[in-house]
Amino acid sequence: ARDLDLTGYQIQTRAANASNDTVRHRFAAGTLLPAGTAIVVFGGGALDSTNSSFGGAQITRASTGGLSLSNSGGVITLRDTAGAVVSSMSYGTSAGIAGDANQSITRAPDVTGSFVLHQSAPDSQARAFSPGVKVNGSPFLPEPAVSLIQVSPTTAQILTGTNLKFSAHAFDQQGHEISDVIFRWNSSNPSTLAIDSSGIARAL
Repeated sequence: ARDLDLTGYQIQTRAANASNDTVRHRFAAGTLLPAGTAIVVFGGGALDSTNSSFGGAQITRASTGGLSLSNSGGVITLRDTAGAVVSSMSYGTSAGIAGDANQSITRAPDVTGSFVLHQSAPDSQARAFSPGVKVNGSPFLPEPAVSLIQVSPTTAQILTGTNLKFSAHAFDQQGHEISDVIFRWNSSNPSTLAIDSSGIARAL
């Protein structure tokens, strides 16, 4: 229902019979997940973010170089910057979800359902996996979709060494303002104008 700043969030894993989690991925600073969309963390490999198979989802490689997901089963946990558990799941024989069935484990229905083997999920059409997209292969689309972004001021002149605060507002197709949108600010000429994450620009 809202954009998320995943900066510092961690993916941790452990074996099914272990008690201590190990950090396998830490999301980089500025990693934003717009409402309704997906991000995929791979253990390795050559990643092509333009591949249509990912449906426009963000893709990244585990920051430690691997996820250490074992066919025999394990526990995967997502923690926020404070270390609190956001989500966790167990898989393997003891959890009733095989990890060695040559297919992904997914939620059915997408996002809200229980974990099942991918090919047993309705609408999977016998697909073995669907990284970045829904079980039926369709993309996760921003929801609510942003139709217009208004930036204020639209133009300005500032003296060297002074600051100017920019603000932005997002609107849907009906013209209603969308709340909880995170904006990323950047300067096309950072040697002349610096701008921080809150939209404060400084003339250099």
